[in-house]
Amino acid sequence: MIIQEIQSGCWLFRPASQRGGRGQNSYLLDAGSCAVLLGSPPASEAGEWADAIRRLLPGRELRYVALFGTAHDVRGLGALQKQFPDLTVIAGKALLFSLGELGRMPEKTIEIRSARKLKLGTRELGFSLPAALREAASLRVTDGESGLCFGADGFASAAGEEKSAAKEKENARRPVVAVVHSGSDSIRILADRVEQGIRSHGEAAAPQVLDLDLAQMSRDEVLAALPGADAYLFGTEDRDDNAETAVWEIAVALRRKDAAGKRAAVFYTQYAGKQAPDALRAYLAALGMKLDMPDFFVEGKAAGRHLKNAEDYGFGIGCCVLGIPNPRQPKLVKCLVCGEIFDASLGACPVCGVGLEQCRPVDEEEITYRVDTDRRYLIIGGCTAAVSAADAIRSRDKTGRITLLSSENYLPINRPMLIKEIDVVVSEPETIQAHPKEWYEERNLDFRLGCTATAIHPETKTVETADGQLFPYDKLILATGAECFIPPIRGADKPGVIAVRHFEDTKELFRRMETAKNAVVIGGGILGLEAAREFMRSGIAVTVLEATPQIMWRQIDATSAALLRKAMKKMHIDCFEGVSVTEIEGEEKPTGVRLSDGRVFPADVVVMSCGVKANTQIAVAAGVKADRAIVVDMFMRTNVPDIYACGDCCWYDGVNYQLMAEASAQGRVAGACAAGDPDVYFANRLIGMHVEGIGATMFAIGDAGKNEKLSYKTVETQDEIRNRHETYWFSGGALKGAVVINADEKMQDVISRVETAERYDDMF
Repeated sequence: MIIQEIQSGCWLFRPASQRGGRGQNSYLLDAGSCAVLLGSPPASEAGEWADAIRRLLPGRELRYVALFGTAHDVRGLGALQKQFPDLTVIAGKALLFSLGELGRMPEKTIEIRSARKLKLGTRELGFSLPAALREAASLRVTDGESGLCFGADGFASAAGEEKSAAKEKENARRPVVAVVHSGSDSIRILADRVEQGIRSHGEAAAPQVLDLDLAQMSRDEVLAALPGADAYLFGTEDRDDNAETAVWEIAVALRRKDAAGKRAAVFYTQYAGKQAPDALRAYLAALGMKLDMPDFFVEGKAAGRHLKNAEDYGFGIGCCVLGIPNPRQPKLVKCLVCGEIFDASLGACPVCGVGLEQCRPVDEEEITYRVDTDRRYLIIGGCTAAVSAADAIRSRDKTGRITLLSSENYLPINRPMLIKEIDVVVSEPETIQAHPKEWYEERNLDFRLGCTATAIHPETKTVETADGQLFPYDKLILATGAECFIPPIRGADKPGVIAVRHFEDTKELFRRMETAKNAVVIGGGILGLEAAREFMRSGIAVTVLEATPQIMWRQIDATSAALLRKAMKKMHIDCFEGVSVTEIEGEEKPTGVRLSDGRVFPADVVVMSCGVKANTQIAVAAGVKADRAIVVDMFMRTNVPDIYACGDCCWYDGVNYQLMAEASAQGRVAGACAAGDPDVYFANRLIGMHVEGIGATMFAIGDAGKNEKLSYKTVETQDEIRNRHETYWFSGGALKGAVVINADEKMQDVISRVETAERYDDMF
């Protein structure tokens, strides 16, 4: 091996097996109390590298290794862990997924999704996946002390990286898509239609297409053609969980320097499962390829009805490669994870961030009701429901005055994102805004920030604010939201005990996470698990405490909860169920959380996630009826004339949803009905919940067998090889609910089956 000191406390390691170039370099950083390695050694040289690290930094333990995302990294990691068993692995999402698929998932990991800063010993390092590569494994590391930027392909100053990116943009050309395929006639026919779709962008603008048919070309001919392509499509059969041998031979023969950073996707005919495409994608991700294009599959043999879909798929691939919106795509889609309905041209859900592969098309709302008035619409609140209500009004009434009063000092945000990728939220708050400032200006919405409503006077149709102003209204919509419920626990009012509901809460949590070593999350619902995931990704030891007999008590069954708990344990997230918290110890800040049985869990920061309580005070004082929340009918009307309510503050048909998708839907109904539209109403809907990043993914929808008035027939399926578990509950022969673990591709199918109450006899 070759060792070169770049700067004081920073060494370049070059494997002896590498002949020239810098594609496989690694870097050792002195971080004071520990050592950090960027990139891993070849498996055959791990012992030699370990000796060199101990010689260069005597007395310092190698605690962290950051993986750039090369296949070289994957092979060398296991050997490195044998030398340093307590390593924490820092890597991108795609590479960690690949390690999991290969059965090599490390016990300690920190996942990088976009960009974040980590304090490792005495060094502050910035980790990033370039915006276009977030689904690939192309990690970049910037050292705040030296100003160097490291990648698998070398190192340079940050300024040098920017110049290189600018030059690459200048040299842009018409992209080339390589279509590599092998298998039955169905695959050949699909490949032909996909290629037609790519070319249908027009002779001058369309990407160039390389048709690489492995039945007609040799392996060497295909490998020689691939380096000139910008994107790869692999077509294969998936029969008995095996892809075509010829396709695998091409994939495993790819060199990282030819493939890294390029786009890739898979189209296939599916006979049973989809393990082969998943494994192929995992391998491509390990090479550093971008997997941001959708896959396409046909169940069984390709028939006439599939050919148009294949051509449309190819057209969409062309749009991805050209970086343009797809006009053939459904305009509106619904996110299967959070339920948000949004414009498909955005490319990803604006609320929870998942891609279009986890969305389904929905019909665009056709608004036929129009009335232009001089009405004064007043909305109290600055949440999703308030914004949806304002938009629904403006879509029907172009001239009425719409005023929104928000006690917060920032524009409405997508609240579920407050606890996801906290470092990005704090550094780039605009990324979680529901809409930019211009959106409100275009719709002529009078948005009053920092304006708190204190009293409603129905007799004079006015609302009073904290600064003494009076706002008259003809129609009033209450979107006052909810606040986190804080149980009566001694010490819950200490600084460092945080309930995340507002942007300021996230900033405070992030500030404390920078120095925290231990954290406790009180509450094992979905928000509590997401908070635990953020601590785990930041390298903070975390414990989840749940008062009910199991985590996610309302959404899933005991067996599913046990499987989740087992996955969490593997990710070093401790979880204790059926426990009672009596005190948060410490003087000026938390030091520990004490249970009624005397156990104490160390904590530098505590997150409270014990549900929310609707904000009803101002409404009740004005004579508006409320139970646990403001009571409304299907038109979102309260018992007081001309006053409506929507979102987390309202209660419809015995349900207070407290979910963003439902708040948005209720806001649209409240706004439409306030404007006078007689054809819009709200109905109870099935609720789906999704959680990931805690060692497993889980989707639950409907009744998890917990309605005491019903008797159930339960069906469970288990795939131990792929670590998948599915549970279905039937009552009266009809499907009432389901939970699927590590099977996200089944979400749409499960939702459809539950929504249509599919019969047991038709499923099993």
